[in-house]
Amino acid sequence: MLHLEQTLHIAWEQAVNRFVSAHLLLAVSADYSYAALHYVVTPVVLLWMWRRHRASYPPARTALVLTTLAGLAAFAVVPVAPPRMLPGFVDTMARFSGVGWWGADASAPRGFGGFTNQFAAMPSLHVAWALWCGWQLVQHGHRAAVRAFGVLYPLIITVAVIATANHYLLDAVAGLVVVLLAIGAVGAASRVRRASGTQLSQIVSSGLSASRVKAIGAPQRTQSP
Repeated sequence: MLHLEQTLHIAWEQAVNRFVSAHLLLAVSADYSYAALHYVVTPVVLLWMWRRHRASYPPARTALVLTTLAGLAAFAVVPVAPPRMLPGFVDTMARFSGVGWWGADASAPRGFGGFTNQFAAMPSLHVAWALWCGWQLVQHGHRAAVRAFGVLYPLIITVAVIATANHYLLDAVAGLVVVLLAIGAVGAASRVRRASGTQLSQIVSSGLSASRVKAIGAPQRTQSP
């Protein structure tokens, strides 16, 4: 992955990681953003969609589920080690674990590191979930502050996952692709259902119209006294 980025001249992770890890405030802020925000923001946005935008909730929920399932499938099929496992990178979460609630193993709470998948870098579900949240907030938010947060939040998470050396830039790009495919799949399925419903309605309407015509044109039977 790193060699591919070097070939494409987009291997910026090490420079960002070194700069952030040299400043305690930046490193701890990035660590907390990586370790905690997806546990808070994602369910809050999901609940907000359910409460305030009930009609748009089902497709939004389905897109989130598809995004997560696609990421888990990718982890199983193509396991990728994060940059923090490579020489030249600083594992900021391990270095500053003393000031956080996480342990030295990824972003898991202390004592739960053995339950995490250390080779789940591609795609970045942190970025994918953040993009999903941002999409919902920008699309459905009525206040400018809500829409602005929808734009900033994915950017903050993207910087955090790179600064903490938990993901490559291409992992973030893959996260974008996954969530776009999920949203596109949900939209395509919805269009197919609407088209099928329209065709069914037309068939039913045509059948009813034909029945009425036959009924009108049929000779009336007279009853004998």
